Amino acid sequence: MLEYNERITKAKERLARKEYLEGMMPGLQSRYNNVLAKTQALRKNKIKEQKDVDRLESNSLSAFLLNMTGRKEERLEKEQIEANLVTIACDEAEKELAEAEASLYNVKEELETLQDCEKEFDALIQEKRKVIENKGLPIATEIARLEKEFLDAEKKLSEVQEAYERGSEAQRLVEKVLQQLCNAGSLNSSDMHSRSNMPGIRKTHLLVKTLDTLDELDEILSYFDNKIAGTKIKINTTISLDADTIVNDALRDCYDNKHELNSQIKAAVMQADITRDDIMEALEKLYVMLNELAQKKKESKERMYQLIIELC
Repeated sequence: MLEYNERITKAKERLARKEYLEGMMPGLQSRYNNVLAKTQALRKNKIKEQKDVDRLESNSLSAFLLNMTGRKEERLEKEQIEANLVTIACDEAEKELAEAEASLYNVKEELETLQDCEKEFDALIQEKRKVIENKGLPIATEIARLEKEFLDAEKKLSEVQEAYERGSEAQRLVEKVLQQLCNAGSLNSSDMHSRSNMPGIRKTHLLVKTLDTLDELDEILSYFDNKIAGTKIKINTTISLDADTIVNDALRDCYDNKHELNSQIKAAVMQADITRDDIMEALEKLYVMLNELAQKKKESKERMYQLIIELC
């Protein structure tokens, strides 16, 4: 047991080091990006300032005119000072960039050497656990219980995560349906007094596209409803909308039946609003469940590992 304990302690230290370095990465990356942007700007400014100096030192028109007025030397001195200041600032930025890049590189390199430390730690824990089980120690029962608790939480977490992803997709499609219906309704209102058949035809085209989106939404909602069946979340995930009625009304709209179609669109918008609200409420509950299950999974694993580690 002592041999395992020493190896586990070292593996745990490596794991802690990995977590520490991973926590440093966002700050190091941000610093590098900021210094890089500053350095690139100074590089461009350095080139610009040097071009100004070169232009005055050459036989350019601006140099000739300044020479005629007796201001060339004064202007050249001013441009040279500005160029020197930018060069100094650029050199300092280059040094800072090199330091930021080196720090980022070193941490990445060390993280490469630690990428398997979690697997090594888990493997050592499992090896010691087998020793505990083979010796028939009483603590093995509690370890087995915690492992089951961990695996149950992991399975439920995966299921809820999938449900959340499906719900997010359903929410996106409901928003798309609402946008399509609003576009069709807006066209209906703005062209209410048009004598042309084109507004009704365009509206028909929009509503047919909406029906395609609704077919896709119905499939996702059915899958979503199935996934949340065991989560105690009860929501209405259907939009009552008759495809034939919409298409027929849209066609009749071309022959002055615009008020009836507008009512159909308003009703569909209300139904889609209800479905969207239901899905958003479900997603909020699923998000809470995700956090709770993730915490439960983490705590079960930590308690299980702690029992194994502490046993001498």
